[in-house]
Amino acid sequence: MTIYPHSTLQSAFADRRVLKVISGLNNFDRDRVAATIKAAELGGATFVDIAADAAGVGVGSAINQLNSEVAMIAAVRGLVEALASANSRAII
Repeated sequence: MTIYPHSTLQSAFADRRVLKVISGLNNFDRDRVAATIKAAELGGATFVDIAADAAGVGVGSAINQLNSEVAMIAAVRGLVEALASANSRAII
């Protein structure tokens, strides 16, 4: 997802072509949230809001900083695996 400069956002609002996607309100599944973020980017969303815990925000941040779809998929899979591993060790 691109971080737009203020003037670009102003133009988007002036041209009435702003799209805001909200993910994670009723679904905290990281894979589905990540898929929604990627779909929003491909669809040209201007804003993406993520309602998530710290792990979910981390997934969103990682996706937003990568340019390659392959790198994004690898990063999301790696984060999901790391979080699953950490969660399995935390359960007593």
